[in-house]
Amino acid sequence: ARAYRRGRKALRRADATAAPERFHELRKRVKDHLYHLRLLAPICPPLLGARRELADRLADLLGDEHDLTVLAEYAATVDDTLTAVDRVVLAALLERRRGELRAALRPLAEWLFAEPTDRLVERFASYWQTGLSQGPCGSRRTSGSAAPDGSPDRPG
Repeated sequence: ARAYRRGRKALRRADATAAPERFHELRKRVKDHLYHLRLLAPICPPLLGARRELADRLADLLGDEHDLTVLAEYAATVDDTLTAVDRVVLAALLERRRGELRAALRPLAEWLFAEPTDRLVERFASYWQTGLSQGPCGSRRTSGSAAPDGSPDRPG
């Protein structure tokens, strides 16, 4: 719950300031959520797999945005390689591409963090409990068969 709550907060902060460090923080929180989704996805791939793919794509876009930020900072400090005009042109190109990436990632971030934390935790707990008692969604376990963790079947 804490990681998801931090992700929602990081999204609000990134929206409020658009500072590069805010987007980097958002990327870290997306990665935290992604790791949790990777653990939970086998319980019900049709429900959680799509969410995991969304988080994966968002993390990639945020990583690209961060890479461009680092490149822009480096290019601004390299005096002997680039002319002043080259630095200005490169900075403008990098900023434009960062803006495109931010525009592309924003709706993904809004979807990923749209659900209130308490509701998401409740839903994931329900998936987990159902997976333990019934097996992964779409499977047809019979009574007495092993749960996904290898333990005996448990009543719901």
